[in-house]
Amino acid sequence: MRSVARAFSTLDIAGNACVEFSNVLIDVRGRRRPMDARRPDPVSGNLFSRGRAQVIFALLAWPQLWDEPQRGLARAAGVSLGQAHNTLALLAEAGYDGVGPRRGQTALLDLWAAAFPIGPARHLTLATYRGEVDTFTPAHDEEGIWLSGEQAVTESLRPASMTLYVKELDQRMAIVNRWRSDREPNVIVRQKFWNARDDDAPASGVHEAPWPLVYADLLSSRDPRVRGAATEWRDGHARREQDA
Repeated sequence: MRSVARAFSTLDIAGNACVEFSNVLIDVRGRRRPMDARRPDPVSGNLFSRGRAQVIFALLAWPQLWDEPQRGLARAAGVSLGQAHNTLALLAEAGYDGVGPRRGQTALLDLWAAAFPIGPARHLTLATYRGEVDTFTPAHDEEGIWLSGEQAVTESLRPASMTLYVKELDQRMAIVNRWRSDREPNVIVRQKFWNARDDDAPASGVHEAPWPLVYADLLSSRDPRVRGAATEWRDGHARREQDA
């Protein structure tokens, strides 16, 4: 009779084995490692691409969306449900899963704000003009306009530029405000990409843009005074979010 020690030809931790002794042959093959079978495929992609950046913006602006169904997050961000789900998966891999002290999440905010001007903002820009920015007149009463950047911090500095978010570009707005398009621009008109929640401002009239967006637009300035205002704006709003 052969010894058992000589009988083992293969044996691994997944259970594949071949044992032979006397006139008995036990041959088990074809098993995969259980850990490999259970391990999910990693999610890949740019966390701050346009659609994903919009999802992160919505989470920063309305932190309660971390706890709500993903369909509501997708609507607020203006993206598909699949894109919202994919972004949450990438955030979880990066260490942001909505658990714990997430209300300010200034680290995520700063990363998003730094990426916004050089990525999503370029795709959202509808037109640029040159004109006076001390006053602003909508083209018609039903128009919905959201002021961002320097126009949101007039108590801290005198604006030298204007950033607007609109649902649709109305060329009459440039005529009413006497803006020109043949000079170095100081007025930027961008597409409004988010959807207001039920407790937010109505769709018509002039409103202040959500605070993370104001921060990103301020941070994109090369003017030290504007960047200083951006830091003050972030610190004040992020602190309020953490205390909520």
